[in-house]
Amino acid sequence: MRAATDNYYALLEIEPTASAVEVRKAYFRLAKIYHPDRQVEHSDANTEIFLAVQEAYDVLSDAKRRLDYDESLHSAAHHQTPDSTGPVSGPQSGAPASEKTPSKPVATRRGPTIEEEKDARMGFMKAETLLEQGNHEQAARVMRAVVRTVPENPEYLSLAGYLQALGDGNRCHAARDLCQKAVEAQPFNALFLARLGFVYEEVGLRTRAEHYYDQALSKDPKQPLAASRRRGGSSTQSTGVLSTIKRLFGG
Repeated sequence: MRAATDNYYALLEIEPTASAVEVRKAYFRLAKIYHPDRQVEHSDANTEIFLAVQEAYDVLSDAKRRLDYDESLHSAAHHQTPDSTGPVSGPQSGAPASEKTPSKPVATRRGPTIEEEKDARMGFMKAETLLEQGNHEQAARVMRAVVRTVPENPEYLSLAGYLQALGDGNRCHAARDLCQKAVEAQPFNALFLARLGFVYEEVGLRTRAEHYYDQALSKDPKQPLAASRRRGGSSTQSTGVLSTIKRLFGG
């Protein structure tokens, strides 16, 4: 078990993509071991671990706090720089070439084949149709399969993230990550910005949502999703949003 200062996901022994159900299961599993009332032999160290686990669960089980925590991790990772004063790994530069440790080949991910690309495009078009028909859950399942096959296409990432936020509040942190990657790939895409704003609105972070709606409208003043939501439009399940779906994906 890790120290109390460690990453919350590491404390609960789960992946950052874990669902709300997985977070809860991990917490109860560890609580059975480290809760003061369940310890075979009480110790301050185990109690400290339990308190850290409890803190991690409190944050990761709350959608708003989890989004903020994920963003803090993302920001910290981007601001880390290599320690120039630290030891240099590997052989010394003065060592003979024959004594240098050969470098290991770097594993690379195989890109999608032409057939997989075609299947992904067909899945994307199917998801658009399902969304237009109001079948959010099935459309989301289709897009999860699509992004597993073609994980770097921002068009697919944006739609997959939007659908997850539209259909399942427990997946908002994953939806945010998908939409954020799409925006990072195409920061001037008004539709992608609007969808990221929608994800934040779904967890009640209205100020942050409006920031992205404003960005979307600055790129395209008629962007349907941003225009309807920025004006304090109807709820997620309203017919107002569904009535703009066809125009939305044409944008």
